[in-house]
Amino acid sequence: MIKRIPQIALVFAMTALLACASSRFRPAKVLSDVPLDYPLAAQLDKIEGQVVVGVFVNADGRPESVNIIKSSGHAVLDTAAFQFAQTLTFRPAMVDEKPISSWTKLLLRYKLTDVFFEKQKWTQDVLYLQKLIRKSAAPNDKAEYQRKLYIRYVGLVEYVDKFDGLDINYIIKGVVQKSTISRWHDFWPEIVAPFALFDDFLNQYPDSELTEQVKEDLIRLLIKAEGDIRVKALRSRKTSQKATALIDIIESRLNELQTIEPGV
Repeated sequence: MIKRIPQIALVFAMTALLACASSRFRPAKVLSDVPLDYPLAAQLDKIEGQVVVGVFVNADGRPESVNIIKSSGHAVLDTAAFQFAQTLTFRPAMVDEKPISSWTKLLLRYKLTDVFFEKQKWTQDVLYLQKLIRKSAAPNDKAEYQRKLYIRYVGLVEYVDKFDGLDINYIIKGVVQKSTISRWHDFWPEIVAPFALFDDFLNQYPDSELTEQVKEDLIRLLIKAEGDIRVKALRSRKTSQKATALIDIIESRLNELQTIEPGV
């Protein structure tokens, strides 16, 4: 992930198991343009690894059988790799230009730090996922798109932890609702505000299965933002004049998030 936006890195390679010295043979080749989806649970727990999967591809290019040749050591990654291999389509192996069934091997790597955070690609992904969520009528599909969106948000936070330039706020403002932009209006020129993403998520998808996790992230990020403001106020007279008002806004939102209903 990005998480370093947890950043996500996914490397996908293929080699043929069927060894054949003759130039008449061409091994099976993956045709699907499907990104390897890093399981959310693995990303949150910072689980990395690689899985070697054997796939028996029939003459029509469909996977008939899938086996784990070499485990990552993590069931969550092995399961994800197994399921991913079942969804692929292939150009079947060929002998003298005639399609044949054959085994092929996939190396699937789940590593958080392999892919650099690309701002333009991140924005495109987020806007596309938001569109899918709006259009999706099936609850399971909507939940899956929300999980993927959440992963993108976590990825941006990971990026911000290393590169905290204020220009990232322009990207954040480009993917949140106008009400969210307005709510945090005074913060944009002062500190990096990834918390706005999670606040926007709660407002847009209050019934999401990720609500509690997003709320925890938002509380953590708001507490960090309060600390950032206090530190900046010590260094900047301009910020110090605004600090009390900014902290009051944060405290008000934290009180809303941490309110416990009677009887709970």
